[in-house]
Amino acid sequence: GSSGINAEYGGLSEGFAVNVAHRLHSLTLEDLRYYFDSEAPEDNDIPTVNFNLTKNAQRVITNAPLFGFDTDFGTQAMKHLDQVLRNMDKPHFGITNYSVLEQVAHVMHMAELWNQAGKYYRTMEEKAPSEELCGCVSDMDENGVMSELELHALKKKYPGLTTGR
Repeated sequence: GSSGINAEYGGLSEGFAVNVAHRLHSLTLEDLRYYFDSEAPEDNDIPTVNFNLTKNAQRVITNAPLFGFDTDFGTQAMKHLDQVLRNMDKPHFGITNYSVLEQVAHVMHMAELWNQAGKYYRTMEEKAPSEELCGCVSDMDENGVMSELELHALKKKYPGLTTGR
């Protein structure tokens, strides 16, 4: 309807799956710990798109991975820049066909989104949503998040499929 609410699935907005998948598609465990939960385990059940774009690699992985940021850097910005520069010559890493500048812009853009989402996450920790809503949000197969992550993975690996280029 005009309210933008998906009445068929727990009252989530129409854009829920797209927005959540966008925020998850390149999340690392280090980002998860920095922006959301400093105690997040390696087995975190936060699906994300695999940075490894080789032919037989699983496109969507079940846990935000420990990336191995250089801990000599004190800021997330430098850790993200290093993430790009360290992998810029790998043809099957990250986002196919992005220049180094585009990759840097992408990690900065994602950090901005995670920073904003982290603020909302902390307010939800203070006032937890209903069990029904938590169930809808957590059921990523039914709410469309997994399908959107698969689409993100295809866009990263084969950008021409969705752009026509």
